[in-house]
Amino acid sequence: GKIPSGGRNSSTFGPIAVIMEAENNSKDSVSPLEEKVQRGEDVSPLDTNTTAQSPPVSRAVTSNNWLTQLVKDAVAAYSNELKVSPIRTKAITSCVISMLGELIGTALKPRKADGTRETVSLRRMAVFAGYGLVITGPFFHWWYGFLEKNVSAMKLPSYLVSIVKVAITQIVMTPPFLVFTLAYIKYFLSFDTHETVIAVKKTFAVALLTNWKVWTVAQAVNFQVVPLEYRVLFGNMIALWWNIYLSLTTSAN
Repeated sequence: GKIPSGGRNSSTFGPIAVIMEAENNSKDSVSPLEEKVQRGEDVSPLDTNTTAQSPPVSRAVTSNNWLTQLVKDAVAAYSNELKVSPIRTKAITSCVISMLGELIGTALKPRKADGTRETVSLRRMAVFAGYGLVITGPFFHWWYGFLEKNVSAMKLPSYLVSIVKVAITQIVMTPPFLVFTLAYIKYFLSFDTHETVIAVKKTFAVALLTNWKVWTVAQAVNFQVVPLEYRVLFGNMIALWWNIYLSLTTSAN
């Protein structure tokens, strides 16, 4: 009745030995958490598997990373277009901002006498789109380059450079450019020279004061902080409000 000297390796007891060994291994591999459960002890959150990840947090992190990367790619693509085709890029950007300003301006206009709202005018959209595409985009690309070159040649102290640029822009350039802007918009909306002259005379003074209030600070920030190649883009961000103002002003007149 003794077990042969071969023990678990014998042909007779081999299968039983394998089963017993597997059971012993499974007992030895019980985790500390499972042992606590088996003993009826309390399990704290610290005993849980620390490698487990929370799906909502993981998705949020992934979403944020994707959005951040999307913004970085968009900025990189825009910067590359500025280097390859600066005038075209700035013209298209100005065109989009001008149309957006007209759309928002239309939405903000007061209701008509019959209670209905103003509808989007394709003609006005075309006028503002042309203003951004053909005029403001190319013109300010040239203007900022002109200022940078000529003011730098003056060899002014650094604290005066931005002040001089703002003064030249707001005092020398802005009044005639504003006259042209008001005349351009009014004429192509009415095709009436006499009506255009009357409208410009009526709105110019108020529009110029409003321009000085808004654009003097904006241009100071633009010249002091924003790199040369991005100044038209920064100006377009401020111009969104300005185009809304122009839309409401020219519509009222």
